[in-house]
Amino acid sequence: MAGDECFVLSPPGGLVYYEPKTISLLSLAYLVDIFEALNALNLKLQGKNINIIMHHDTIRTFMAKLDLWKCRIQQGNTASFSNLDSALIHSNLDSELKKQIITHLTD
Repeated sequence: MAGDECFVLSPPGGLVYYEPKTISLLSLAYLVDIFEALNALNLKLQGKNINIIMHHDTIRTFMAKLDLWKCRIQQGNTASFSNLDSALIHSNLDSELKKQIITHLTD
């Protein structure tokens, strides 16, 4: 479709046509949530008067959250992901997206 066409510059300055990979709104909502969590972790690790022990505790806590989130997603509970939860207000988490999220949180 004409409105969906994308072009990128390629060396040496020519244009290459490609079709963008479609991503579902639900996947995008999940990614927003996970990147918000990662940004919060990043900010905690950059704080003043932070030492390696505090870093270790912060990272261990975040990893525990990942395990908790994975367990909740396996049960179909999306409450830990506010944007995803809002996007699902009129539907349920389908098995394919659930599998993708679990894989993402595991790897």
